[in-house]
Amino acid sequence: MRVNVHIAAIDYQLPSHSLTLEELASDGRLNSPAAALRRFGFERAWVPDPDEGATLATRAAQRLIASAGVDPDSIDLLFYAAAAPGGHAAAASLLGGFSYPVSRLQYDLGLTNARTYGVSQSGCLGLMTAISIGRAMLVAN
Repeated sequence: MRVNVHIAAIDYQLPSHSLTLEELASDGRLNSPAAALRRFGFERAWVPDPDEGATLATRAAQRLIASAGVDPDSIDLLFYAAAAPGGHAAAASLLGGFSYPVSRLQYDLGLTNARTYGVSQSGCLGLMTAISIGRAMLVAN
C-alpha cells in the first residue's frame, strides 16, 4: 500500500546580515577558493550569530503555524535541521554543551505534544535528512 506524504507548507527566516565570499575568505571561513564557489553561482552567505539559529527557526515556525491555521497541540513531530552542530563540541563551559535548539523551539512554540529531533551533523544535507526521516516516521505511523 502506497502512502501519500507531502509537505503542505514551508517558511524560512534568514539572518540579518550576510558576508561576501571575499569577506568569508579573509576570515578563514572557506574551505574552497572563493573563485571556485563563484563559478557555482555563490556570491555571499547569510551567516547567523552562534546562538541565532533557534531564534530564526522560531520566527519562521510561528509564521508557518499562523498562516496554516494549525493548532499547536495537533503537532506531534518537530525537526530542527542545521548545517552545523551548533557549538556542542566547542562549548566554553560544561553546561554550554547542553544546548539543544529543538527543545528550545518546542518550548517557544508551545508544542507540548510534539516529539523532537535535532539533525545537525549532516552538514548541508541536514534539511534533506530531516525530511527523509520525517517521511519515514509518518509512513510508519
